[in-house]
Amino acid sequence: VITNLVKTLVKKPDAVQESAAPAVVWRIFPNPVYDDQLTIAWDASAPEHGDLYAVDVLGRIWDLGHLEIAVGENARQVRVSNLPAGLYQFYIAHARRQMAPVRVMVYR
Repeated sequence: VITNLVKTLVKKPDAVQESAAPAVVWRIFPNPVYDDQLTIAWDASAPEHGDLYAVDVLGRIWDLGHLEIAVGENARQVRVSNLPAGLYQFYIAHARRQMAPVRVMVYR
């Protein structure tokens, strides 16, 4: 199960197929993160849902929770106090498509 999740999350960008599904643009701030919390913001043209993951440089997957994506601008604060300091790729995984990862540096 974890192997399939990693394969799904870590596809090369050129392998991502264009889809008719509406686009979701997302961003993470602050970056780098110096405290225990960051904000994820996105703008969506259709309601969706997905799961937020962080993958560290060793390939470990950190499940950061479920996201409900509403039409329009959205924001959610996410606790990252359980993440050790380091570089992470953040992903939102959902059934329609893979979104481009966002690289985030966590300091302690």
